[in-house]
Amino acid sequence: MAILWIILAAGVALAAGYALGVPPWNAPDEPAHYNYVRHVATTGQLPELKPGDWNAALLERLKSTNFPKGQSVDSIAYESHQPPAFYLLATPIYNATARFPLEEQVVVLRLLSVALSGITVVLVFLAVRSIFPEELPLQLAVAGFVAFLPMRSAVDGSISNDALTELVATLLLLVMVHLLRSGLRRGSAILLGLLLGVALLTKMTVYGYVPLALLVALVSPRRGKNGDPSRLPLVGLALAIALLLSGWWFVRNGMLYGPTDIFGLQRHDQVVVGQPRFERLDAATVGYFATTLFQSFWGQFGWMGILMDGQVYFALKLISALAAFGFLLFLARAALGKSPLTPHQKGSLLLMALALTVVLAQLIYYNLSFVQAQGRYLFPAILPIALFFVLGLRELMAPIHHRLLLALSVASLALLDLVCLTRYVIPYFR
Repeated sequence: MAILWIILAAGVALAAGYALGVPPWNAPDEPAHYNYVRHVATTGQLPELKPGDWNAALLERLKSTNFPKGQSVDSIAYESHQPPAFYLLATPIYNATARFPLEEQVVVLRLLSVALSGITVVLVFLAVRSIFPEELPLQLAVAGFVAFLPMRSAVDGSISNDALTELVATLLLLVMVHLLRSGLRRGSAILLGLLLGVALLTKMTVYGYVPLALLVALVSPRRGKNGDPSRLPLVGLALAIALLLSGWWFVRNGMLYGPTDIFGLQRHDQVVVGQPRFERLDAATVGYFATTLFQSFWGQFGWMGILMDGQVYFALKLISALAAFGFLLFLARAALGKSPLTPHQKGSLLLMALALTVVLAQLIYYNLSFVQAQGRYLFPAILPIALFFVLGLRELMAPIHHRLLLALSVASLALLDLVCLTRYVIPYFR
């Protein structure tokens, strides 16, 4: 466990480095997220997304000049349709730092995201331990992957709802893994309902986990002498709690944006005039999507304008291909019975695959409307991605060297995270 705390401390320190080293607003959508928090803190009300909250010309000018100090960003408010959980959580911090200089207040608000990202690392460790309880090196390596992924460190070192989304998504997956082992009881149904309600109030990128969690609850093993056939009422209880907790948000949206727009997406489409939109599906579009998604998953910083060297991306492609090949070998050996998995491990790995599929499908669907091939949209599935990646690499290693090579892999990723911060990101703003 001491190694876990070292990983956690180092990961938090690196994310804090991005929070301290990047000037205000030079992270995707940060001005709009900040203005959402400010609106809640100063008015006591949630904002309404309105025409004028998106100014493409102003935003492009500010991005191209790295948001000069003293330049107002008050009019940038196009995230006002987002669910409110992160902003409500950040409001007390805004109020406590209201008299701070703006740059210091921004750093403190960023550190909230850093703290949330650290909790996610612990949840990842616990989830892998629940699936593979006897394999500490695997547990630590997956946690290390999550802690030191450079793009995640950068995103979670900014003011946004992404870090809370990762936390909620990972916690939901952890609860689902538990349900696959222990079954659904009244207490776990209540917990599931509360988490689903929080998820609905967090971000739409985690909405796909709601039907997945309810499905897992329905198929979870039965307990008791007679098999306890009462899962359906318990699933109904979980859903009812989720809707009781979050339903007001959708009622409020229906009243603001119209009964057919309870997510605010139709209003969003009307407001963000000038945002790049999907035009056609061809080889060039697919190539751009795949390349940009891959690069920005590992590290394409700022407003997607700070890239690593081409050799780094090439090395990451090679390592990723090896990990994918190794994971296929792992699945093949498991299917042939040469790497026996328990029923709970099989169910949990299937769950992780479904979770990744749901998140990827949401991302592809969104990009059929707007061009947003950003790797951070995959981070709600950071647990399955990291688990599959590490399992794949481990499959290619000789068992006698597992511990050493996994440790070297985590250390190498931590070094890459540090290099990204000190060589690419901080110098860019000097």
